[in-house]
Amino acid sequence: NVTSTSLNAWTIRAKGNLTVAATQNMAGPLAIYGKVITLNSNVDLVNSSASGTGIVLDATQLIQNEGSDVSTNGANITFIVANSPWTVDANTAMLLGPASGTKATINAKGGNINLSSSFAETGVKNDPVNVVKYDYAIFTQNIEITTNASGTITLNGDAFNNTNTNGQALNAAYGIQFVYYRDWE
Repeated sequence: NVTSTSLNAWTIRAKGNLTVAATQNMAGPLAIYGKVITLNSNVDLVNSSASGTGIVLDATQLIQNEGSDVSTNGANITFIVANSPWTVDANTAMLLGPASGTKATINAKGGNINLSSSFAETGVKNDPVNVVKYDYAIFTQNIEITTNASGTITLNGDAFNNTNTNGQALNAAYGIQFVYYRDWE
């Protein structure tokens, strides 16, 4: 668990899962690398930089929970999920926002936001017998993703490697799914 609350710059490389359990405020870049990165509910990642790299989260699965805010003062925000596993269960590589509760936010205030997610090349196909199981490279729900001025927002949800993309009625894989709040500015 990450519990420090105020730093100038920080890079964390975890071989396993990593949970951000307390708000992080920093003046310089923040980069977190891990297997599964989870931002707990009502935990903020705040970077006061006005340009360049602000916040990078790089994992095989990323979860941003309710009320958590990721923001910069104009620096870029990048979330990367690569080689996310797909199993017999329903899988979500990048989950942004809660099913209910307080809306989560990502706000670069003029910086670029890049959200990119892909599945691993091999995995286990969902059980096709009477059980609905969908896989998502990026699943957004109850989240506001915002930038302004010349900033751009890019989402790349790649479900190509997941063989559940065969269009079965009960099992499928999707690149990006939008639910509830869909605020893009």
